[in-house]
Amino acid sequence: MTLLHAIFAYWKSGGPVMIPLAGISVAMVYTFLRALRVLRSLGAQTTSAEFAIAYSALRESHRALRVLVGAAPLVGLFGTITGMILTFHGVSRGADNITPEIAAGIGQALITTQVGLSIAIPGLFASAYLRAKIRNYTA
Repeated sequence: MTLLHAIFAYWKSGGPVMIPLAGISVAMVYTFLRALRVLRSLGAQTTSAEFAIAYSALRESHRALRVLVGAAPLVGLFGTITGMILTFHGVSRGADNITPEIAAGIGQALITTQVGLSIAIPGLFASAYLRAKIRNYTA
C-alpha cells in the first residue's frame, strides 16, 4: 500500500466531518499566506496611507485566523460525537459480531479529534506570530 493510499484510507475512516476540517485547514493556510504577503509589502518606502491599508488587512487576517483556530477543535469534537453515536448505534443492535461497527465508530471519533487538534495547534503558532508582528507595528 502506498503512502497516498494509506492517507486516503485514514481520511475516509474519519467520516464526513473530515470535509469541513479540510476546508478549515485550507482556509487557515490561505489566510496566513495572505498575511505574510501583506507583511512583505510593508517596507521603508511605504506611505502612511499604504501602511494603514496594510495594517488593517493584517489585523483582519489575524482575526480570521483566530476564528479558524477556534473552529478546528470544535469541528473535531463534532466528529467525535458523530463517531460515538455510530458506536452506540452498533452496540444497540445487539448483534453477535458488532466489533467492526464499534471499532469504526471509535476510530472515527478519535481521528476527527486528532485532525481537529492537528489543524489548530500550528494555527495557534501562526496566530501568535501575526500578533507579534502587529504589536511590532503598533509600537
